[in-house]
Amino acid sequence: MRKNAFHQQTFAELQKQLPPEQQSIALYFDRARRKRNVVAYEQPGAVSQSEVAELVECTQRFRTWVRESVQRQMLSSNDQASGE
Repeated sequence: MRKNAFHQQTFAELQKQLPPEQQSIALYFDRARRKRNVVAYEQPGAVSQSEVAELVECTQRFRTWVRESVQRQMLSSNDQASGE
């Protein structure tokens, strides 16, 4: 198995686990992973500064969404545990 197959599997599983409105982010991250492989091994310089900025922004939005989702789940679990 190729080393990067682990990353490929990660993004495939992420897509399955996300709610429908968030699944496209896993596809976007997988495309970025594939492009990184091309850039790193075959065609250095093939990624523009704007693509990097877009990926960083998208990653930050996704991180915020994950944190908010986890926080909502924790609050909901605490409410259920306390009988509210």
